[in-house]
Amino acid sequence: MQAKYGVKGLQVLAVNLDTKEADARQFLLEHPAQFGVAFDSTGGTPRSYGIKGMPTSYLIDRQGRILMEHSGFTSSSKDALERAIREALEEK
Repeated sequence: MQAKYGVKGLQVLAVNLDTKEADARQFLLEHPAQFGVAFDSTGGTPRSYGIKGMPTSYLIDRQGRILMEHSGFTSSSKDALERAIREALEEK
């Protein structure tokens, strides 16, 4: 999605929760991400947001409002998620 919609303003940020940041960085060297990755080895982020399942995604608009929360991922949910991204990017 970052590659497809980045030019329209989408910014993807992943939060890595590995307890050993070095392991995560090694993985990213072997499998580079095409989006930003933050590291949270203490797990504070999922606690702060009350996340129950992984992965969990948030779609946040330009004003910082959460437009959508989605837990888990299946290929069948891809179209709905992409539609929500397109709609959010069209809003000014």
